Amino acid sequence: MALNTPLNEPGRWDFYISYALQDPCAAAFATKLQCTLANLGKTVWLHEVMPRRCEDAMQEGVRNSGCMLVVVTDGSGVAGMAYTEHVVCLQELKWASEAGTAVQTVVGVENKFQMHESLIAAPQEMFDMLATEWLDLNRGDSRYWEAGVRTLMARSRNPSIAIARMVDKQDFQGLVKALYSSNTFRKESAARALGYLSMRGYDHQDTIMRLGALEPLVQLLRSGDASSRDSAAFSLGFLAKGNDANQTAMGCAGVVESMVQMLRNDANACWVVTALGLLAEANHENQILIFRAGAISPLLDILRTGDLIVQNWAARTLCMLACTRSNRTLLARAGAVEPLVQLLRIPDGNEKAWAASAVGLLAYERSIRIVMVRFGAVEALTQVLRIEDIKAKRHAAFALGKLAWNIDNQNMIARAGAVEPLVKLLHAGHTEATRCAMDALDKLTLNNEDNQNLVAQAGAAEPLMQISRTGCAQEKFQAALILSMLAEHNNGSRISNEPTGVVEPPQTEDVEGTDMEQGR
Repeated sequence: MALNTPLNEPGRWDFYISYALQDPCAAAFATKLQCTLANLGKTVWLHEVMPRRCEDAMQEGVRNSGCMLVVVTDGSGVAGMAYTEHVVCLQELKWASEAGTAVQTVVGVENKFQMHESLIAAPQEMFDMLATEWLDLNRGDSRYWEAGVRTLMARSRNPSIAIARMVDKQDFQGLVKALYSSNTFRKESAARALGYLSMRGYDHQDTIMRLGALEPLVQLLRSGDASSRDSAAFSLGFLAKGNDANQTAMGCAGVVESMVQMLRNDANACWVVTALGLLAEANHENQILIFRAGAISPLLDILRTGDLIVQNWAARTLCMLACTRSNRTLLARAGAVEPLVQLLRIPDGNEKAWAASAVGLLAYERSIRIVMVRFGAVEALTQVLRIEDIKAKRHAAFALGKLAWNIDNQNMIARAGAVEPLVKLLHAGHTEATRCAMDALDKLTLNNEDNQNLVAQAGAAEPLMQISRTGCAQEKFQAALILSMLAEHNNGSRISNEPTGVVEPPQTEDVEGTDMEQGR
């Protein structure tokens, strides 16, 4: 490539914007970012406005820019549209690495909490380039957008190439050392990088903790600026994920109390909400600490008035707390039932699995079931059965099974129209969802001839017969049990609504293991 005569003028740029060219949302985001930076007097290489767009021109732009802005999008769920799935995007990152061009990851606020899922699935070399500091921008809020761009410009003057290289080499010691740096951006980058590396496995978690990352991360959590505290919470959360020893160490170090204080001061501290859930996962001591620190009230405030994304993460944290039986009554007394049910009613978006799961866990307690019915849980859960999210439907079916503990509730559930979607769930091909649907149908038809007729008319016999032939021993048992009721119209042979062999959905570890490990 001839460097004496630039392929595009002026030949050097302040920023190069890399994005998934085929994604309309990414293109709109990148165009607005280019316009904003240009209005601030910055030169920007953007594919859509360059006269020459060939590969050589793109390489020229990357190599001759002060900073490459990487707009990470998930492709709106369309296969092949996400940034991490584009070969061209990977090539741009390689050029930046070879040239030493600083890389700044940028994400729209609507994709902020799906970003780490996309990165986990990314090619290793792309992950290593992007898993450092990143910045979220909100196109729908002009003040938020302008503040974010100012932060972006400040960061671009402080490249994080050294941090990226540490990630590439898995230089844990260097990253932990960077947490003690006097440079704010360097500390934040290191914290974010350690969080992403923690997501790669327990060995990384243990190594990072053994090298002494906990103390500087807690210090950053307590005394850093807002962005640094967010990065520290992110890192601490994923260091704690599924690691009992790390959870306990953080509980002893006062992490819970510091995070709850952050939550009181900033209701949109999403990574704090997430980290509290990861600290509480299957750890009774931390659950007690979270209660005692006063987290429940701000978490419920988020459920009532927060952003939808933050609400879902708050529901997840409450779900982790509800995995312990003694916590359920405390949550109900604090007023958790009504906002959880209201979250299930929100018409836009399918991400309701954690709210449905929390409702299902609370429904273990009979006294709480009465409150749920009063707040309209039956109708809300039935509505969830009709959305696309299979995990949300699974938990909704489980909760309805728990609510169907007497004849009045059985009839209410049937009138709400739950029978047909429950029968459809038998065809879902998802083992846990099928089990939860069978349990709900089992409870609905117990000593209730009207519901037996409804279930039979909805076509339950065929999938139940298939399950009775091909399912595991427990599934065969329950399918045969329901079929016998449908055939005999309940001849009085069954007297208990808790028959031996009923398969419950996962409780503590399994709830987390099934849903969170799959990216929820």
